[in-house]
Amino acid sequence: MRSSANVRCLSIFIGFFAYCMTVIFFVGGEAPGEQEEDPFTPEWAVDILGLYSILFLWLLIFFMHNFLCGLHLQHILRNIVQENKRSLREANWSVEEGFCHWIMEITGWVKKSATSFRRQTIEPPRESDEIEPLDEFAPGHRDIILAKRSGYICSADLHWLAHQLRKERPPLQLCVSRRVMKGTFVTEGTVLAWVRVHPENDSSSSTSVASSGNMRGEEQLHRVTRMVNRALRVSREDRGGESISFGVREITEIAVRVMTSSVNDPHAAVSAIDRISELFKDIVRNKLHHHFVRIGGRLYVAMRSWSFEELLALCMHSLRFYCQKDLFVMERSIDMLADLGFICIRAKNGHSNTSIGSPPPSAAEFGRRFNIIQTHLDQLAADARSQYADAGSTERRVIEEALERARDLMRDDQSRYLIPRQSGMISLA
Repeated sequence: MRSSANVRCLSIFIGFFAYCMTVIFFVGGEAPGEQEEDPFTPEWAVDILGLYSILFLWLLIFFMHNFLCGLHLQHILRNIVQENKRSLREANWSVEEGFCHWIMEITGWVKKSATSFRRQTIEPPRESDEIEPLDEFAPGHRDIILAKRSGYICSADLHWLAHQLRKERPPLQLCVSRRVMKGTFVTEGTVLAWVRVHPENDSSSSTSVASSGNMRGEEQLHRVTRMVNRALRVSREDRGGESISFGVREITEIAVRVMTSSVNDPHAAVSAIDRISELFKDIVRNKLHHHFVRIGGRLYVAMRSWSFEELLALCMHSLRFYCQKDLFVMERSIDMLADLGFICIRAKNGHSNTSIGSPPPSAAEFGRRFNIIQTHLDQLAADARSQYADAGSTERRVIEEALERARDLMRDDQSRYLIPRQSGMISLA
């Protein structure tokens, strides 16, 4: 049911059934205001029923084809990657071009016009939002916001929450707990966020929202707790939502499960790693900034996001532990890390970088990501060499060749990318 085409087909089937039942109900009755012996027949409805039946048969064939294709592993993996690319695009304040782009632009303009009288514009993410640490406020100058229910954080309406905190008197500032991110599980009664009086709006920043003996403060704290629990939508099941980590975990879980003794399908695991490589190709080239919601230059809401290091560790730790017994899975994992390292080197050296968001990460951030990839590659190489300890074996030779390819791709040598204008040939160092 994650396929929108299947949902539309099922909706049309239900509509066709309701239409047929309505026609059957009126056939055989008497026409209003007439007393005839011949039964009443809605001719137009019956004529249209023939065309509707043809459309129904075509949709039935399409539904069966789409449903059976959706059972294929490649189709499932491709859909997961596309869904997470969409989430990454939305996180970078970018949309796709084309007809849907213009529809979204018009819809966004209408919504913006309707709310422009009561809302100020949310500032776009800053350059430093990806590396700026979160301030959970000093103890004694903050109040606790508790979770009202257990579940997975599927989405967060931080913009709405920022406007609500700005309307409070005095205005408030909120920082979501460091362990609470989109896609993580929260337990009822545990710390969801910290809140305090906004220091830029109130001179006494040490004033607590719910100070002892202040009944108004208690009421304000309860009201803010309801707002925060409403903004952070919790689901009983981990369905992804706006979390990029869900797609990484989902594809990695498929790769791990097909390598169990009950399935033992290395080809399916390699296909899953291919899709992981496609997803990380976009992740490594784009910002994964934390969520800092500012209005008028003042910070009202802060929420941590998954970093590149955490996403890559989420994938590579499972692949190294569960899939190290298969030679081709190890080789494909090495090639994937080499490709990611190559992208980082090109971007760090100032070459073209096609990012979903605008602008792309800085050269220093690409260098930091390259070091993370290099660390995982070294760990993977150590595991592979310990698994195939015999230096003269064919398996060890395949691993060494893959590592040699990786070293060649990840050489930080700018002369490899120079294309002389006179000859038009690539100059390799």
